[in-house]
Amino acid sequence: MSGGSPQMRAQGLRGAVGLLVFLALLVGAALFGGCALIGKQNRASDAGASPSASTLPPIVSVPPAQPIPRGPGTPTQPLPSLDAQASADATAVSQAALTVLFSYDTMTDTTGQDAAIRAQQWMTDKYAATQREHIVVAPPGADWTLWTGHKAYTKPTMTQSNEAAPPDSDVLAYRQWTVRYTPTGRDNWKGTESLVVVFVTLTRATPAEPWRIADLGVRA
Repeated sequence: MSGGSPQMRAQGLRGAVGLLVFLALLVGAALFGGCALIGKQNRASDAGASPSASTLPPIVSVPPAQPIPRGPGTPTQPLPSLDAQASADATAVSQAALTVLFSYDTMTDTTGQDAAIRAQQWMTDKYAATQREHIVVAPPGADWTLWTGHKAYTKPTMTQSNEAAPPDSDVLAYRQWTVRYTPTGRDNWKGTESLVVVFVTLTRATPAEPWRIADLGVRA
């Protein structure tokens, strides 16, 4: 229809535009409303659904750490002998034990625990058992690896402390030592000196029996 006044045609055009805008709003509302609803449905289904086997992390079986084997022998450096010590002297017993305890040899020892096992003859049965039962599973570390590369060993020197300590009884004694040791390679290499302070507790069942180490405390 081509007739009608300009005013009527303008009103008709505005009516058509209004109808198109209205239809566009309806379509947009349907689209956005549908998207929101779908999202809610997805979130609801996600919350209630159990994860499938394909989404679960794989179960990894980790084997237990294996103990590091003991050293194959005894150091070539001379060590104190139990028979040569005056077992009735708490000072002599503690000094001999610490000499062995801090004498390491990378040619025969796999870790420093080997030295503790060698020193158990100066320990009470109970304290010696704790040394045997201690299982080393971690590598000995970078320092020991460096020592091993030079086939190093140690020869500790000790100074007895003059600090006040409880007096000895017939069955209980305390000793304190400052221990110094330096790894020395068989290729003439020398490492850094270490210094530790060791607190020693010694016991015996009766005055007629030999002193034995019941506990050690080490402070770097």
